[in-house]
Order: sequence, then C-alpha cells, then structure tokens
Amino acid sequence: MQKTIPLDIDVQSYIETLDEKKKADAYTLLEVFREETQEEATLWRGNMIGFGTYSYRYDSGHEGYAMKCGFAFRKTNMTLYLYTEFDYNNPDYVDELLAQLGKFTHGRVCIYVKKLSDINLDVLRQLVQRNQKFIEDSTTTIRC
Repeated sequence: MQKTIPLDIDVQSYIETLDEKKKADAYTLLEVFREETQEEATLWRGNMIGFGTYSYRYDSGHEGYAMKCGFAFRKTNMTLYLYTEFDYNNPDYVDELLAQLGKFTHGRVCIYVKKLSDINLDVLRQLVQRNQKFIEDSTTTIRC
C-alpha cells in the first residue's frame, strides 16, 4: 500500500496552522511553485505540499504515483522535493544551478534549507522549471 498519498485537506487551512515564520515562508513557496508549475497545490500525507502527480515504477516492479515537486516544513528545516542532478558516484560534482541556490544540504531526493532567506528564489524558480521539464520529457512512467 502506498504511504505517500494526497489528502482531502485544504492547503491554505494547513498553512494557517503553522507558526508565523513558517507561514510566511509557506506562502512565498506556494507562490513560486504555483507560478512555475502552473499546478494547484495539494496537501499530501506527511504535511507535504505538492504540485502535480506522475507515475513511477521501480525495477522491483513496485509502482505508484507521487507529486511532481513540492515542499514541507520539518522541525529544523524545510524540505524541497525536486529532481536534482547530484552525482553520488562523484562527490566532487556540483550541478551548476544548485551551486547558485545558496545555503542548503541534501539527501538522495531532497534539498534541505534552514530558512528561506538562505536561498536564491530566482534559482529555485529555475530548479522548479527544470524539474517540470524533466518529468514532461520522461515517458509516462518514470523508472526509479
């Protein structure tokens, strides 16, 4: 059973439950992601705010759907969900666009930011655009 699913909860109602700083950042991110994806926001399980959906299939045969991109607020940071060009086989490789983003860390599929003022929103817009293009240019099912 798929754990990450969209919920039938209004995104703005959820944002209004956040503290003032997170709320302000959420509305800024909401605007950036909406404008660049041309998609409406949906709240997903885990308090993730996502935009659009796509289907995926693992080599194991497991398949499902996920948000194309989005963001979430955690205790110590915000998480941006975007396809990125990290090269885990070459730790010295730095994607040119990510190098311009600002102060962040990353995991295998996420970008972690302490505060929104740490990153360049124009670069974030470009990353969202690139994310959308990657998904649109992929076949109907992205193989993971």
